Amino acid sequence: DQLTSSSSPDAVSRVLRLGCRVVELDCYDVSAYKYAKGKFEATVVVTHGGTLTSKCKFKHMIAAIRDNAFVTTDYPVIVTLENHCKEEGQKLIAKTLHTIL
Repeated sequence: DQLTSSSSPDAVSRVLRLGCRVVELDCYDVSAYKYAKGKFEATVVVTHGGTLTSKCKFKHMIAAIRDNAFVTTDYPVIVTLENHCKEEGQKLIAKTLHTIL
């Protein structure tokens, strides 16, 4: 459900293998402290804003789409990005899409 379920690459993988051709990702930027680097770094997560759904890293969702989009059919996949990110997060989204896809 859209109020309390978990956001996961496994769910995206499953629906793509079942034939779903449209995936919507609600993207939010967050700062996460990187202990190894001793500083905060921006990252982009996928979640359903304003709800109790879990968060998942954007790059993991995109990798799941890449790995499962054409397993059962050659029909195109439409990925919609509901963007709630500031400029830095948008740059991370673009870099991730370019690198992974």
